Amino acid sequence: MSAYEKSCPLKKEGLGKGTPWWNRRFCLLQSGLRKFFNRGKNTKKTEDWEAYKEHRKEFKKEETGNVEILLQRYNVDYFGRKAEESCLEGLPASTRFPKDYF
Repeated sequence: MSAYEKSCPLKKEGLGKGTPWWNRRFCLLQSGLRKFFNRGKNTKKTEDWEAYKEHRKEFKKEETGNVEILLQRYNVDYFGRKAEESCLEGLPASTRFPKDYF
């Protein structure tokens, strides 16, 4: 074993956690969306493009709603902890958070 191998051992690259909101439903929606896009691109028919647009709208609505819910949960947890840790704990909630937060 050389000095290089001793000082720089090989490491496996770990996979990241991924996105918590990406699930099997999104995989199915995305694969269907790609099929509709390819069909619309290849045939150039308006009804195929309309089907693609409808499918894209459904995918975006589903994706956006899911991400927003997770972000809301994260923000509530984060700001809740910050309020508990701060010296403002005794004050009412209306003074601790911005007006548009609630």
